[in-house]
Amino acid sequence: MTMRRERPRILFILAIQLIAAAATLLFGVLIWRLSSTDRPSAAFLINFTLALMLLLALFGAIMIYLGRKRRAGTTDNDAKR
Repeated sequence: MTMRRERPRILFILAIQLIAAAATLLFGVLIWRLSSTDRPSAAFLINFTLALMLLLALFGAIMIYLGRKRRAGTTDNDAKR
């Protein structure tokens, strides 16, 4: 696959990750606001949000790596024929 087709796909994946990070932040705020008795601290909210965002980024990086590896493997097999 050429670089022209590769770049929009990566940007699409990064846009999905940005939306997921925003949803994670909203989910953390929701947990923070709905917990009535023991309110979690702001540090908990920040740590929770950052941990989930890092997991999403790691998952996205693994998916991009596996996608490139799979495509590279298929082009190598086609070149050997």
